[in-house]
Amino acid sequence: MWTVWTGPIDAYPALTVAVGRALPAYRRQAANKIIRNASGLNVLIGAEPIPGLDIPFLLAVQARMVLRIAAIFGESMTLQHANALAATIVGGMALRFLAMEGAKLIPGPGCLSALRRKPVCFSLCTRALSVIQ
Repeated sequence: MWTVWTGPIDAYPALTVAVGRALPAYRRQAANKIIRNASGLNVLIGAEPIPGLDIPFLLAVQARMVLRIAAIFGESMTLQHANALAATIVGGMALRFLAMEGAKLIPGPGCLSALRRKPVCFSLCTRALSVIQ
């Protein structure tokens, strides 16, 4: 069913929201595409070596993902949705912190693996946030 739209959406990712809004049968697929794109982008952001510099970019990608998914399903931004978005951002930061600190508990190579796993952690946290929403 989604294969009909793969070419245009891959060529023009901005069409993902429009297709999802216009064709209700494709909303879940369009949302999953947005989630995959955000997760992939967060892998690249996580590979950035300067501590703390990645946080604003990570938050921006995750906030954009949530807003685009809301647009696909026809949800407007209200105070209640803004609170949910803030909770999502805080939850994402908590997941990231717990994953990175948890990896450091492994003696020896745990500290080194924590640095290596940062991009994967960002991607998984982004996917986890999409499930929470």
